[in-house]
Amino acid sequence: QKVAGAVIASGCASAFTAWALFRRQAEDDYGDVNYWRERYAEDWFQQPFDWLGSYENLQPWIEPAAGGKACIVHLGCGTSLLAEEMHDLGAYGEIWNVDISSTCVDLMQKRNAGARPRLRWVQGDLRDLRSTFEDGKFDCAIDKSTLDSVCDCGRTAEALEYVAEASRILKP
Repeated sequence: QKVAGAVIASGCASAFTAWALFRRQAEDDYGDVNYWRERYAEDWFQQPFDWLGSYENLQPWIEPAAGGKACIVHLGCGTSLLAEEMHDLGAYGEIWNVDISSTCVDLMQKRNAGARPRLRWVQGDLRDLRSTFEDGKFDCAIDKSTLDSVCDCGRTAEALEYVAEASRILKP
């Protein structure tokens, strides 16, 4: 099954996550792509940040699923340090980081230019990556909480598109 190649890590808690949930406004819609574009336009949110946990927290799940894999995709990467930490360990192949926000993709690409040659940064809508990636390109997908965001505010159809797209880009 393709699901065996994917790591969906939810439930790790951090102080920022608690703060973010506390300050969340009723009108925030994490499933709205414009929310993320606007969020990363703010200077404060342009700093590296991991929503739910670092590689250290998630290593028990990531290593068995992604260790030794040639081509990995990090779906909804934001400004997470996860790919950098994985790259620096040297136990993972090429890591493609995809996010809807061109601002965050540009920031992370500049941050890693030259220093981490196996990291790739792509701006794209995770619900439709047909113009970006061919079928079966990746050995493993990592989603730290992107599905939660896509599902927000009852976006069931968009969540189904996202899951179908993640399945399409994974090798059988």
